[in-house]
Amino acid sequence: MASDPFKGKNTVTAEKGTVSTSTYSITGTTLEEVYKAIQAKGPSIDGKHYAGATVCSLAGFTEGYEYASEEQDDGTFKGFARFKKAKVKYTCAITLPNFSDYKQKLSDEDQKTWAAFYAGVVSHENDHVADYAAELGRWAVEIAAMRGEGANKDEKKAQAAAKADLGGQFKKAFTEAENTKRLKATAKKLDSVSGHGPVLKYTTSSP
Repeated sequence: MASDPFKGKNTVTAEKGTVSTSTYSITGTTLEEVYKAIQAKGPSIDGKHYAGATVCSLAGFTEGYEYASEEQDDGTFKGFARFKKAKVKYTCAITLPNFSDYKQKLSDEDQKTWAAFYAGVVSHENDHVADYAAELGRWAVEIAAMRGEGANKDEKKAQAAAKADLGGQFKKAFTEAENTKRLKATAKKLDSVSGHGPVLKYTTSSP
């Protein structure tokens, strides 16, 4: 396409849906036991167990279109289509540990350590939700930049062909496999800086 036939800016937005939280139960009388429980029951990321995890996924796409057309020298029409006022919807699922009886099981000092650690895990997972939101915002920009083209002697049919072309581009670019790959990549980038969140510090018991 030599030049963009559309005038003005089109918008595609990323819309956050539900952010659900599930838990797994752990217990222990020492932080070492708690750490081992997390390693046994915590969510697995690339083969390693962590206290928390967040997974976001594309949950839907609300379509919205804008059309343009240009009459050609031979009397046919070239149709164009772009997304406008469309929405990329996504949801997130957070997994956290549930240590419901830590105040009964741990010493006063270890209770403080656990509470601080748990708060750090929650904060880290919320950081992932915010990071996913930023990533989906970038997807929205990419979608807004897409242009479909089609040709037909009938103007409306040319625009319909352009819409079909645009839809094909979207489906090709945003496959489930590609979406998962990109979301994992942005999560790894965040974790490379944060180290998968806080570290539960404890004193190793004697053999």
